[in-house]
Amino acid sequence: MDVHATEAKARFSELLKQAEAGETITIRRHGEIVARVVPPHTTEAEEREARVEAMRMLERLRERMPQGDRTPDEVRAMTRDGLA
Repeated sequence: MDVHATEAKARFSELLKQAEAGETITIRRHGEIVARVVPPHTTEAEEREARVEAMRMLERLRERMPQGDRTPDEVRAMTRDGLA
């Protein structure tokens, strides 16, 4: 089941019950997966797939980040100062 983050917040108790019953709930914000609520007894294959999907999500985020010649310290300073 896929739900938007706002809906997940409003229905969290219900979603937890569904996860306890064996369903995996995927939470999205702006179309991107931000979290999963999984049953407590997932298989290793399911956990491995979740890790792979998390890595894919990180790769997509990295691809969207602007490339430049700034150092990490410069980027942190720009972020702190509201310039990034």
